[in-house]
Amino acid sequence: MVQGGRVARHALEPAVRQGRELLSGNEIESKLADALERLSQALEALLREEAGRRGLSPIQARFLVYLLHRPVELRRVGELAREFGLTPATASGAVDALQRKGLLVREEWPEDRRYVTLRLTGAGRSIAGELSGWSGAVREPLGELGGEEKEVLLGALLRLVASLQREGLVRARMCLSCRFFRPDAHPGRERPHHCALLDAPLAVRELRVDCPEHEPAG
Repeated sequence: MVQGGRVARHALEPAVRQGRELLSGNEIESKLADALERLSQALEALLREEAGRRGLSPIQARFLVYLLHRPVELRRVGELAREFGLTPATASGAVDALQRKGLLVREEWPEDRRYVTLRLTGAGRSIAGELSGWSGAVREPLGELGGEEKEVLLGALLRLVASLQREGLVRARMCLSCRFFRPDAHPGRERPHHCALLDAPLAVRELRVDCPEHEPAG
């Protein structure tokens, strides 16, 4: 707006002040939370689309990918229920559906016949392998970040997940919540952390979000 040959400042100042307020204090945290929510929505939409193409529900697709990468002792209905925050009945229903589709079978665990484990069929393994790359549309833009940017982002997200895990809001077999993890055991080095299980130093980029050897700290 122009008044008397000069730009009128009063019309813009409220917006500028508001913008500064939005960039201060807890508003930044709110924006980060909103951005993470948008990413969550995108990931859920991608999974729903990939699962739907194969006649699966999102949770059935998640089960297949989980079973593909887990040792036999963790391939049980109870573990699925705990991992995904479901009731045993809901988890069992999804497993029943996958069994009817010929994607998995129930069988006794040879080491303890009191337990029933889940084994993917050939068709189940094939589909699970295809579904393992369902988040590719999000990985592609991440690939455009620089190496240092990726490490900073990964470190921040891992700390966030670890905090949420302590609150009981998520389950994750990640380094930061493992009893073998020694943070900053080698300060000032390229690989500052240490895994006591492997007896090896770890860089941020080497930290795992989902490790089959994970044992909860404390």
